[in-house]
Amino acid sequence: ASGDVPKARRATYRVAANDSLVSIAREVLNDGDRWREIWELNKDRLKSPDVVPVGFELKLPESGSDSGASGNANGGRAP
Repeated sequence: ASGDVPKARRATYRVAANDSLVSIAREVLNDGDRWREIWELNKDRLKSPDVVPVGFELKLPESGSDSGASGNANGGRAP
């Protein structure tokens, strides 16, 4: 399983139809208010936080802040 974790645990998310930064933050980070973190990581490649093209691969914040991008590996607690 050690090969499953990318360097610095940087996760990505491929945008689906009807996704928004808030819905992605809610689904993946378990906190819709963290959409700004996703925007900060991707604003150099997106024109607006309100328009995220389907199929776009978003960089996600490191999972340690709140919860894991692929689950709640740390019990939701920050280190």
